[in-house]
Amino acid sequence: MNRFKTLAIIVVIILAGWTGAWVFVSTKIQQMAQAQFAALKDQPQNIDCENLDISGFPFRFDVTCTNLAVHDLDRTISIPQVKLTVLVYRPTHALLFARGPATIQDSFSGARKELRWSSLQASLRTNGWALARFSLQARDLTFLDTLVGDTEIASAGLFEAHLLEEESAYDKQTRRTTIAALARLDGLNVPDADISGANMTMEARLQQMPDDLRLWRPATIAANWNETGTGLELVDLKGADTTSSFSLAGKLTTTPQHMLSGNFDLFSNNISDRLDGIVSPAIRQIAFGSKSDDGQNYQSYSLVHGVVLAGNIPITSLPPLR
Repeated sequence: MNRFKTLAIIVVIILAGWTGAWVFVSTKIQQMAQAQFAALKDQPQNIDCENLDISGFPFRFDVTCTNLAVHDLDRTISIPQVKLTVLVYRPTHALLFARGPATIQDSFSGARKELRWSSLQASLRTNGWALARFSLQARDLTFLDTLVGDTEIASAGLFEAHLLEEESAYDKQTRRTTIAALARLDGLNVPDADISGANMTMEARLQQMPDDLRLWRPATIAANWNETGTGLELVDLKGADTTSSFSLAGKLTTTPQHMLSGNFDLFSNNISDRLDGIVSPAIRQIAFGSKSDDGQNYQSYSLVHGVVLAGNIPITSLPPLR
């Protein structure tokens, strides 16, 4: 047998082995996804996929779900297509692409809304099962009420959000870390509220988070926060348009019963005044507080065993983290 034939046989064996491995892994992915859908089928919150297809041979796994539906009691969110792409030689980095519009239906009230975008993509990079970075970006967003015609509720030019590990905060002994959260919203328009060209940014820190994404369950996180007296630190959430602005900052943790507890400070300029004639003075006073001599409103918000208070007035309650 000459060298050419030997090389040809080796190439065929490698290709056959690679093909077999790719088919085996793709079959396993499909079986795992379908098993997860089946396990959630009878739950109040579940996910359904009309058609799941895996392609991308030989160097990618493109997992495409056509007509994805997320059910939460009476509410259903439907997305025409979601595609997850993972490179064979980089399995810890996944890319997600979604084709809109997303339809939101409420079978109880009959409400129907729609979220449109020109592009929506996300990126997830991990170190094993530990989060390294997650990023989401959506452009040309439009939120509509489509029950009778198309009525614009809000629109924005850009939304992006990022989660990334603060490596210096990692604790090897407890295997917990701190996750920094950043987000921005540009060009926000809300016709009914007379908001045009507003921008918003958020910076926050999630402390004592498990270094294993599979343990990112509300009950686990709540227990960690209560044990260490840490939690969510909202460094700053602020927004502004040409005439108004606000800033919100504070911290929250959890009680032994996994109820939220914390304090926040809200500063605003010319938001309460813009709602004059739309919202009653009493409600505006509760929401935005009193105005100081410089024209800025201030209100303190607190959570006491899951009860949200504006100043000293309870306004709503939140369930425990389970």
